[in-house]
Amino acid sequence: MPKINKNRPAYSLVFAFLVMTVIMLIGASTVKNTQSKQDFYNQLEDSQIAYLAGQSAAELGVLAMKDHYAGYDATSALKIFRNDSDGDGLYETYGNYQVYGKAQENGEYGDAYTYYTPIPGTGTAGDPDDCSILDNEKPLNDPCNWNRLLYGQSVTIPLYSDDDDGNRLSPSALGLTGWTLKVRTPCIDEEEDPERCARYILNEGTGSLEDDNSVILWQILGETNDAIPSPIVVMPNDQPAICVFLPCRDPYLNTEIYESLINAVSDYISDTYVVIDSTKAISNNFGIADLYGESPVASYLSMRLNIVTELLEYGTEASIPYLEWQLVTESDEPVGDTKSIIIGKGYYEGSKDTYYYPFVVTRSTTGESTNVYTLSN
Repeated sequence: MPKINKNRPAYSLVFAFLVMTVIMLIGASTVKNTQSKQDFYNQLEDSQIAYLAGQSAAELGVLAMKDHYAGYDATSALKIFRNDSDGDGLYETYGNYQVYGKAQENGEYGDAYTYYTPIPGTGTAGDPDDCSILDNEKPLNDPCNWNRLLYGQSVTIPLYSDDDDGNRLSPSALGLTGWTLKVRTPCIDEEEDPERCARYILNEGTGSLEDDNSVILWQILGETNDAIPSPIVVMPNDQPAICVFLPCRDPYLNTEIYESLINAVSDYISDTYVVIDSTKAISNNFGIADLYGESPVASYLSMRLNIVTELLEYGTEASIPYLEWQLVTESDEPVGDTKSIIIGKGYYEGSKDTYYYPFVVTRSTTGESTNVYTLSN
């Protein structure tokens, strides 16, 4: 009978334990990785459901606008639609929408009864990544509070609003007492402070009436309330003024904003914009009461801007990319903006978290030739 050597180490047993430990570690790691991946894919799926819910809510908001005019604001119920995806009687997926269509105040920088178009924070002159309707307290001269206007394009700015029932509220009903139109060239270096940046100078030639081109033509538009509506164009008299015994332009006696007028305020000064205000530009010609009162055009009043001259830089005649504009209105209630912003808010109650996605749609309300219909997310 063989003798057992009690002093020999149990190498086989130790090796078996080591192998089993490695296998268990690998198995645990595999299970952990699989679980992490499963959680990741679940979260991805849940967030995608929230995204689709937000898109659906935004589409319902667009549909709600079809019978309304510029200036329509609306907020749907929290669960404008809902879905029970697993049949347990609970609604895991739901959404609502909010429509912003009116000019708005500018937070701490605005005054009471003073409203700004574009809606503060939504201007096209700024970087889209920096501009948001949820950030409406930027300084008044920040590009996010101004819109771009390119050569050959036009913009129609409503001076009325929607009463939320699909009817227009006239300027008189809104208590509109005046407006201020601002126009400026963009900063040469977009990274500079817009409050103090160097701006493009337009090529005005010798500065004579022949060389000093009109850049923007502005006019007030309306429609009669007759059975067969007909358009009406209301504008100041287009006539020259006399400056030191020589003919010259007066922006308050003409429907044009010309190169030298823009250049006069475009280089390192605090008021870096042309100001055309209703007090002089309108009341001197046919009276503010006639325009904003209960006249045939009262319910359909708009301002239209057209760039009619190619934008060339002084000294180089290189093209200037665009001009920037902002309209300030004074009224008891705000006028409509040139666009409506619909935010569809989608929600999904996942197994661990609630997922939320805001889907944003921007839609022109006045036939503006810029940004007629855009989607962003």
